[in-house]
Amino acid sequence: MRTMTLGSVITATLFLSFGARAQPAPVDGAADAGAAPPAAAAAPAAAAAPAAPAAAVAPAVPAAAVAPAAPAVEVAPTAPVAAVAIEAPPPPVAPVASASLAPPEAVPAKTFPSFKFYGHARLDAAYATQRMYHAQMGFWALSPSTPGTQEAEFVLYPRWSRFGVDVAVAEPAPGVTIDAKLEMDFVNGGSESRAIPRMRHAYGQLKAGDFQFLGGQTWDLIAPLLYGGMEQVLFWYGGNLGDRRPQLRVTYGPSFGNAKLVVAAAVAQSGAVDIQDLDADTVMDGVSSAQPALQGLAEVQVKLQPDAKAPLRVGVSAHRGQKRIAVGADEEVFPVIAGIAHVAIPISVVTLQAEGYLGENLSDLRGGIGQGIELRDLDGDGVTDEADTIPARGGFVQLQLDPVGWYSLQLGTGVDNPKGVAAGGRGLNQTVHFGNAFKPYRQLVVGAVYDYYRTEYAGDAMRDANAHRYQMYTMIPF
Repeated sequence: MRTMTLGSVITATLFLSFGARAQPAPVDGAADAGAAPPAAAAAPAAAAAPAAPAAAVAPAVPAAAVAPAAPAVEVAPTAPVAAVAIEAPPPPVAPVASASLAPPEAVPAKTFPSFKFYGHARLDAAYATQRMYHAQMGFWALSPSTPGTQEAEFVLYPRWSRFGVDVAVAEPAPGVTIDAKLEMDFVNGGSESRAIPRMRHAYGQLKAGDFQFLGGQTWDLIAPLLYGGMEQVLFWYGGNLGDRRPQLRVTYGPSFGNAKLVVAAAVAQSGAVDIQDLDADTVMDGVSSAQPALQGLAEVQVKLQPDAKAPLRVGVSAHRGQKRIAVGADEEVFPVIAGIAHVAIPISVVTLQAEGYLGENLSDLRGGIGQGIELRDLDGDGVTDEADTIPARGGFVQLQLDPVGWYSLQLGTGVDNPKGVAAGGRGLNQTVHFGNAFKPYRQLVVGAVYDYYRTEYAGDAMRDANAHRYQMYTMIPF
């Protein structure tokens, strides 16, 4: 019994001393649930020894009372680790929102007007074995019967450089847009080092569903396909009709699955291209007619494959205008009439296209080899006594091959065949086109083109002409 009493006293003394020294202070004034009782915490370590001598404690603390007061497991609550965990619990983790419940990102609002600039810097070099009507655009070969025309010619020019801007003006309602386009090049007057800018396109348009309304200058509605184009010649007067002119146009183009029907009509300026003034009254003959030209087109477009870049196109178009000139003491009106059929068939990397036309007085449409009205002075007094329109027919066929992204090939032939021209006039103009375009880099195009012209002249006084024309160009688009 004496041994148990002394052990109990020693155990109690160690417990009181350890509890007084190991008790941590409360944090931010908060009571620690695992700390020693307040009486023990308030006792300083120096007073603990005299307050509990071995002789006095032995009778005051019997074994039965001391045993439950100091079990070994009671020390754990006073450990500093437990106190820290209670005083500074980790912050709660924010819940992660489900991706399906996240709101969609807001689509940025469109700003108007917005501008998209484009164009290219270009240099052309052309050599012809026979004098051409236009050194830079060809058109037709001059008769060797004319002195000096049998000489070759060479020209170097940057006039085909181009600059344009597309403008998104407004979107007044869903599915309704208002746009505009301005485009220019330098194929105009001036010297070769002082070229004058030329307006190509200048128009505004409103699109609403299947309808489109356009006002300004752009391509003719008729004869929508282009023959050639790599060297920008387009073979006007060699089988390809149509140019650009001021017009007011409406187009309706509903879709039916992979097919689309296009029906369009336009009111256009007559005489805008050839600007003829045959009676020399200082007013263009088309303006003198006091009536606009009318154009119409109907075309079916079908995508042969869902991922086809271009659709199959089959259509017809027509033009009706007039010119007024003085004949003798009177003024007469001469119609400008043309009917055109066209087809374009894209098959994989190959596109076959063809266009044919019939009409009369086609000079304003780039037909009839530039001849529209035949004037006759019967008495030689310098005054026109009779005049008749010149009928013409023609067309072209062209094959374009795009086997790889960096190379394109064009093979084509065309003809413009006016009838009833006077002696010395141009009766036939045949063309052959072989064009190559290489793209060694995405911002560089190099072209090499060969064109052949055979121009036949009416009567025996003027010999027919044959010309071989070679052209190279470099172009940097932007």
